[in-house]
Amino acid sequence: MDSRSDDPAPWRLLGPVRWQPAEVDVDLGPAKQRCVVAVLLMTPGHSVPVATLVDRVWGERAPRTSNPIAPYAARLRRLGGALGLLRFASGGYRIEVPADDVDVHRARRLVTAAREAAGDEGAVTLLRRALAGWEPVALAGLTGAWAARVRETLQRERLDLIAEAAEAEVRLGRPEAVVDQLRTVAAEHPTTERLTAVLMRALHDSGRVAEALECYARLRSAVADEFGSEPGAAVRDLHVELLRRNRRPGAGPGVPDAAGPAQLPSDVGAFTGREDELFRLDEALADDRPVVLSGTAGVGKTALAVHWAHRVRDRFPGGQLFVNLAGFGPDEAVVPPEEALRGFLEALGVPGSQVPRELPDRSALFRTLVAGRRLLIILDNARDADQVRPLLPGGPGSVVVITSRDPLLSLVALETARPLAVGLLDPAAARALLSRRLGAARVNAEPEAVRRLTAACAHLPIALAIVAAHAASRPDLPLAALAGQLGTGDGLDLLDGHDASSNVRVVFSWSYRTLTPAAARLFRLLGLHPGPEVTENAATSLAGAGAGPQLDELVRAHILAPTPTGRYELHDLLRAYAGELAGADEPAPDRRDALHRLLDHYLHGACIAMRLNHTPSPLTPPPPQPGVVVDEIADDAAALSWLMANDPVLTALIRRAGPAGFDGHVWRLVRARDHFAVRRGRWNDLLELDDLGLHAARRTGDRTAEAQLLRSLARAHLMRDHHDEARRHALTAAGVFRELGDRTGEAQTHHFLADVHGRMGEQRTALDHARASLRLYEAGDDPVGTARALNAAGWCHAVLGEHGLAVDHCERALALFRAAGDRDGEAATQGSLGYAREHSGDPAAAIGHYERAARLCREIGERFFLADTLTHLGDCHSARGDASAARAAWSEARDIFAELRV
Repeated sequence: MDSRSDDPAPWRLLGPVRWQPAEVDVDLGPAKQRCVVAVLLMTPGHSVPVATLVDRVWGERAPRTSNPIAPYAARLRRLGGALGLLRFASGGYRIEVPADDVDVHRARRLVTAAREAAGDEGAVTLLRRALAGWEPVALAGLTGAWAARVRETLQRERLDLIAEAAEAEVRLGRPEAVVDQLRTVAAEHPTTERLTAVLMRALHDSGRVAEALECYARLRSAVADEFGSEPGAAVRDLHVELLRRNRRPGAGPGVPDAAGPAQLPSDVGAFTGREDELFRLDEALADDRPVVLSGTAGVGKTALAVHWAHRVRDRFPGGQLFVNLAGFGPDEAVVPPEEALRGFLEALGVPGSQVPRELPDRSALFRTLVAGRRLLIILDNARDADQVRPLLPGGPGSVVVITSRDPLLSLVALETARPLAVGLLDPAAARALLSRRLGAARVNAEPEAVRRLTAACAHLPIALAIVAAHAASRPDLPLAALAGQLGTGDGLDLLDGHDASSNVRVVFSWSYRTLTPAAARLFRLLGLHPGPEVTENAATSLAGAGAGPQLDELVRAHILAPTPTGRYELHDLLRAYAGELAGADEPAPDRRDALHRLLDHYLHGACIAMRLNHTPSPLTPPPPQPGVVVDEIADDAAALSWLMANDPVLTALIRRAGPAGFDGHVWRLVRARDHFAVRRGRWNDLLELDDLGLHAARRTGDRTAEAQLLRSLARAHLMRDHHDEARRHALTAAGVFRELGDRTGEAQTHHFLADVHGRMGEQRTALDHARASLRLYEAGDDPVGTARALNAAGWCHAVLGEHGLAVDHCERALALFRAAGDRDGEAATQGSLGYAREHSGDPAAAIGHYERAARLCREIGERFFLADTLTHLGDCHSARGDASAARAAWSEARDIFAELRV
């Protein structure tokens, strides 16, 4: 026990900063003066350098004098007493006072002593003494970043100390003594989990269990609102512990009666993941509402329900009932509720001869028998709510868990069932499942093959289990070979465990057969969509008519999953199954018409986005087919979002459309996404897709499209440093444009050739092409094209060291771009001006241009040029001696280049 004086420490930091000698309470003057004292008292008896003091007192607004602390120190010394011990030595100041004279250091010493006392009565006393005088706001009245940081640290320290003192009181059997204080503090800090945890324990130990559970509910809501997440594992585990302690009166000792039914199937030996779902099932123990586990075919709903049931079966002394209702299986196998009830009644001791004949009578007898008993009832694979309702107990006591591919919204609405959606495994859980079944050594030896395997299985548990079974039966087979077989397009053939319940096609078919004809047709047609997500407009275009009701039905069947962005997700295995059905059941002309409508939908959307993104030579596609719904895209930002969301689909459709005979769509889609792909630095797929587009344009005989795609292909080669190929394709394009009399196309190509020769180090030739481009644009009265050529010429002059000419050309270009509202061109020109200013010896002016270029790049989604601009910006900051700003710019540029793999 610490026996030193309980007199208040004369120096106060845990509240307003003051000096309290016995005879007087001294106001330490203006805030800056008090901040000087506070900084020194955080390390009493130790010197603080003047530079450190200045930074902590003034931050970035430090006075321009060599020692702005000196006048404050002089005034403080005149206050006398201990302040007379303020000393200057070795370039810094210190106050010669004992640490125990400062309240924060005294409090910390008392806490250390309390922890050494290890939980006895003396420890509680020491903790209470440490808290005495510690106000909610430390360093009150002080401003600035340092004071804010220290204040936040001391506030966290105070809250931990309050919780620690309360925990000690609870351990000593005095929970009621801390409840009121903890309620107040927890209300002020609703996301501080340790405070809520000790309050929950105190309330529980005081017999106020419901209040303890309410505390957790408030914490969970506050954490979700503030951070968008769940509370930490420690407080979640405490909540479950309290739920499990909260047994009902008369529930028995917590073990099943010997005579009670025990119908649970065996637990899944390699069960993996699902921590959040298990936690939410644990929460269901607190009330009597049924729980509906819903999810797509093969996602592991039954495994989850059975695994959880084994974990908690000791909570149900009345026993466990289980029935597979076969709601999604062969139609003739569906178990009617009266048959399920017969099984339950016989398990509960009713002789078969005494089981009532009619469903209402069986249901009534079942409710009578389970009243007052605590049973765990698993209703597996339910078709609909009507199949389930007769099997529900009529009163409290038992817990019912229902699994279904349908969300059973009627049960949620009328019986207040708890809905719990079971989704696909995340990649880590999918890998863990394979590790549990195949051994960690085999999985860890082939990490890339495992990634490919889990992705090919769409992270679907049943598919992973079948693949694991194949791998386990062939320990000599490399996992890479198995992944290769799954990736050949015949993956569904491999996902066959040789019986109906372990054949992925069969399991999927049980969901498919429950669909209405319209929903079944839409599902088949979705096999033509490359994914990963589809919008209602795209689905409507596929079907040729409104698809909203059918999408809703597919969601209810857990075939589609709605996303937070309003789209619908169909995992890869279901899409492959849909594609097989489309090939088998959908007439070829209907499939072709649906694909045509889908291509039109995306082509028209891409062309609108292309125009809004100020793409040179925007494209006007042919009119869409009847039944196509074109997306509405309001502005530049919406256009960028549309392209980012749909680019994987555009890429896949370009590859698919050619073999299907839609060459016109191929080259138009390539043109429509080309400028976006350049902005995002997607050079590898540009080479492939521009080449596909060029050949498609040649097959259609469209010479203008051929020339444009030759230039696009040249640009893709240039960005991969294939200079000769870039120049060859560009010169061919220029020749075609000249033959066609297309001055704009020829001008754009000379502009591009200026870039090619510039990268090859041939600056004078580059300038010649820029001037040729400028002449053609001016002759065609094209202000935006003129601006682009002016910027190109300005850049060439800058690289040649002709900075005056560079600035003149670029400023003329900038005015034209601004008049046209062309942010893309403005960004490029700001970059050129920055380069010219930088290399003329004016890094300060260059920084302004580079920063404006970077801002514009972020607005329009341009990534490669942003990274290049940030590199130059860092160089300019470095030249001016600002190492911190230089590192920040270079670091961001490096991250973007890594993202683009450039």
